[in-house]
Amino acid sequence: MALLTVVVQVAQESTSLEATLNPIAKAFGESFAADRCILQLVESNILVANQGSYSI
Repeated sequence: MALLTVVVQVAQESTSLEATLNPIAKAFGESFAADRCILQLVESNILVANQGSYSI
């Protein structure tokens, strides 16, 4: 599935920001044929513990 399609679908269906991290990380990882992808939230220029990850 195309990256933008997945991002839009996840954003529409998720109940919280944290719930979007894993599916979006997976979409980026698969789209760019990456071995690993990690997304982490930033609030007030500080990394937040919540993260989403993808690995093959």
